[in-house]
Amino acid sequence: MTDTRPVLVALPLDHETDDILATASELSLRLKAPVVPVHALGWRPLESDVALHERVESTRAELETHLAALREIRVPIEEPVLERQRPDLLVVEEAQRSGAQMIVTGGGGPITVRRWVLGSVAESIVRQAFVPVWLARGVVPANGTIVCPVDLSPQSRIGLMAAIRMARVFDARLRVISVIEEERQAFLDAEELNVRLESDEVKAQAQVEAFLEAHDLAGLDVDVRITIGKPADRIVEATEDASLLVIASRGFDLLRPGTIGTVTERALRFSRCSALTVRDSDSSRDRRERSVQRIAQLHHRAKELLAEGKPGEALPLLQMAAGRAPANAAVQDSLALALDAVGRDVEAQGRRKLAAMIRDGFQ
Repeated sequence: MTDTRPVLVALPLDHETDDILATASELSLRLKAPVVPVHALGWRPLESDVALHERVESTRAELETHLAALREIRVPIEEPVLERQRPDLLVVEEAQRSGAQMIVTGGGGPITVRRWVLGSVAESIVRQAFVPVWLARGVVPANGTIVCPVDLSPQSRIGLMAAIRMARVFDARLRVISVIEEERQAFLDAEELNVRLESDEVKAQAQVEAFLEAHDLAGLDVDVRITIGKPADRIVEATEDASLLVIASRGFDLLRPGTIGTVTERALRFSRCSALTVRDSDSSRDRRERSVQRIAQLHHRAKELLAEGKPGEALPLLQMAAGRAPANAAVQDSLALALDAVGRDVEAQGRRKLAAMIRDGFQ
């Protein structure tokens, strides 16, 4: 279950390098994935081949001084990529070429945050990349708090799945936040929403908890918060004591790279913790979302039947849910309970082992 695709690391060789490498090394060791360092040299007018070769070797030596600490703790490092190219283009192209599961780049200090408003390499990578992008801003979220905003849209489900994975990988608390908007506008594109949050906080809480039903939260410390206000402001406030913000979007407005646009962009600019952006580009998203909702409904009804002492009625529902979502450990656990209750102990034990294997894949 472990994802061994490489973690691509965009290294500017500046004041952000240490933060980026600290994050990359932690991710590499926890994900059991190799690191691919990438550095763009940039173009120099009238540079000869000899001068370019000397610059490459000098940069390689400088890069190696930073990578030495990672080698000491046995972080697997693949051959660094050094090319004359625009940094954002090189990073995005190399991520595609190497099949990277994630890009780690800078995005931390106040200078970078201010530059984001005007356009930066980090912003350009986030806008173009089709794999998750981690903006390193200091401390990694080991034993910390991960914040994930959801608005019941398919996009926010993608973000939630990534946040759950990171919570398991880093043994972190998960704070799920939903904002009842003062102006009734979703923090993602309105046409992409399936459901709007109820204006009543109690009803909104129930909606969010139902939204979470489709996901395996067993063993996680999960805090659900419903707030009222401007989504960007509430999300930023929720990250004040957090280590990581995980947020998803269908995309970004490429026609307005220097403006403050969606709430997603504002949250990324003004939060001070690290951020993981997940872009939803799946053309089959709507079909997948309907399937996820159906699995959640089956699982919820089956748990109600188990609580009522009706395992025989719950069993076919859980078998159907497990058939549709074989990698959902929570469903496998519930199926094991139903099998136990009807006397099928051996099958129940197999389902529990399968659930444990699924969860171990996140470690």
